[in-house]
Amino acid sequence: MRTILEKAARASGEIVLSYFHKESHIVRKTSHQNLVTAADTASQQQIKETIVRELVAQGIPEQEIGFIGEEHLEQKGTKHSFIIDPLDGTNNFASGLDYFSISIAHAVEGVPTEAVIYWPSREILYFAEAGKGAFKCAKGESPVRLRVKDELLENCVIFTYISSQPHWRNLFFQFIEKIFSRVRGIRVQGSLCLDLVHLCDVENATHITLNFHGWLWDVAAGYLIVKESGGIFADLKGNEIQVDYSDAKKQYSFVAAHPNVIKTLAPFFQAS
Repeated sequence: MRTILEKAARASGEIVLSYFHKESHIVRKTSHQNLVTAADTASQQQIKETIVRELVAQGIPEQEIGFIGEEHLEQKGTKHSFIIDPLDGTNNFASGLDYFSISIAHAVEGVPTEAVIYWPSREILYFAEAGKGAFKCAKGESPVRLRVKDELLENCVIFTYISSQPHWRNLFFQFIEKIFSRVRGIRVQGSLCLDLVHLCDVENATHITLNFHGWLWDVAAGYLIVKESGGIFADLKGNEIQVDYSDAKKQYSFVAAHPNVIKTLAPFFQAS
């Protein structure tokens, strides 16, 4: 199944890059800070078509195949569910910045089994299989195992996101005010999916990923990759949380990190 997810991600990546740095149709979803482009919808359609074609060719009935996608895609399946973020980091993409990604997770009867996150502009694929670990595969290189690192707060960089919603934005700034002097730095890059895989990449010092209201398609693939890399997702009180792969309407406020880092952060959340 991972091969199919990879094929879908790479095919959609080609489509996304064909729109990059070009004039394309941009629509405001709720505001000028919440956008959708022609690349988002074309990518999602490509992913769906690739997965259905490949699975049907393997003898899996189409009625067993379901999808939840960011761009108004919710199709029930009796066994297989695919959760898609066809272009995570749309604002970056529309602004000509190359920090954007494609995310696909696969769940069987609600249990996550495989996930891929693809960074098309760098041709880097991150993938995980339940019980088998998580890996990074750069072009022309052998896969490298991913691992969430334990570290002192003073050596940690936080990747995070500033919400356009006042409630979440206020909570965010309250927390940042408490934690800023304790960590190495805070970065707002603009793609939650890439933020989560950077947490697992031993080549950098990103030890914490923080988000105050992610949707299922934002976290589905990253959750499995982080888990298979030895990290956890916790709520804003420091309690470990699970992602529900069947509920497209649930939002997730969380911090992802090594379990020991979560313990260190918990008092700051509880005081917020």
